[in-house]
Amino acid sequence: MVPLKHRDVTLPTVSLVAIMMSCDIDAKKEQLVVVNNIPGDLLDQDMDTDVHMLLEQTIAQMIIKLEPRLYRSISRKQK
Repeated sequence: MVPLKHRDVTLPTVSLVAIMMSCDIDAKKEQLVVVNNIPGDLLDQDMDTDVHMLLEQTIAQMIIKLEPRLYRSISRKQK
């Protein structure tokens, strides 16, 4: 087996809607759903500028609950 170089590997991003629909279907079927996170798996890039994200309200509220001191001061509602 030949090891892959970092630049040869890509990771497609799944839409939030697709994930939530899949979880909803699994819940209605009473299936077990497991969530896993690999810390920093998508953060392996040199970044010289600020990153701005537009999040749906529910996700933004969840992130603020996780780290209120960090995120509450930099979040704002879109008009």
